[in-house]
Amino acid sequence: MQIVRHDAGVEALRNTPNLFVLIERPEDNSGLDLVDLDFKETAYLAIKRLVDLGHKVIGCLDLAVQDHAGDLGYAFYMQQRYEMTQRNFDMSLVRRIVGRGNQDSYEATETLISCESKLSPIVVLFGSTYSGVLRAIHGSGNRVPNDFAVICLESSTAANCMMPSLSTIDCQLADIGRIAAKPLLERIE
Repeated sequence: MQIVRHDAGVEALRNTPNLFVLIERPEDNSGLDLVDLDFKETAYLAIKRLVDLGHKVIGCLDLAVQDHAGDLGYAFYMQQRYEMTQRNFDMSLVRRIVGRGNQDSYEATETLISCESKLSPIVVLFGSTYSGVLRAIHGSGNRVPNDFAVICLESSTAANCMMPSLSTIDCQLADIGRIAAKPLLERIE
């Protein structure tokens, strides 16, 4: 279930006797068992790494905060952190909103490269989009890692399968699943 910030599904679950643990969090998470990534810190670490490497203009491919279901919590929290981070560092963050597919990321990356001559790194929010990013960088005559740095906020296992392998902030998805299942199993026993 995709959790949005103001989620009617979560409210419905609260009013049932069913056991559940959320992966992600709604705006009001009082009384809920949940596991979530710290998306604000994840965004900060990605951008800080690129700034520490000397990058001044950083591209970011991101999902829209609003989708058909409402405000996506993780996109909202990352957007907040991007804005704070840009104010705290001497850099410019150029964001493009994309869908989850490779064609969307390809077109957005092409636009970033053609519009921002000083752009050299790109932060990619979802692993499902990074092959489009690499294709666009390659198509522009640039190379990773020689001309562009790409950081993916996704599973390092998937990113390491790419050629070249990508830098990641690994979301540890298997661990999140185990952590979420633990309180449910304890209650069942």
